[in-house]
Amino acid sequence: MTEPQEARAELASTEEAGEGLYTARLLISYRGRRYTVEARRLIRRPAAASARQQGDYLLIELYDDQGKPVATCCIHRGHLEKGCLDCPSLLNPPRESQ
Repeated sequence: MTEPQEARAELASTEEAGEGLYTARLLISYRGRRYTVEARRLIRRPAAASARQQGDYLLIELYDDQGKPVATCCIHRGHLEKGCLDCPSLLNPPRESQ
């Protein structure tokens, strides 16, 4: 029996952002919750996304239409578990509320 995947990412849309850059809108599923995240200032148009967990991080990998890597977004799992993706940096663990 296979274990259900805790994290998934799919590319919802891409748009040209000017100056030859692109913005990707990603749909992320993590432990039953769904989030929408934007990856901005990409130098190539992404065509696909995948997600994998590595330690305390969720790595969202973006690929172009030839399967070449475009970018990797790193999100500390603490942000996903708290349901807060509005922090200035998703790379660092979230601060404990005081």
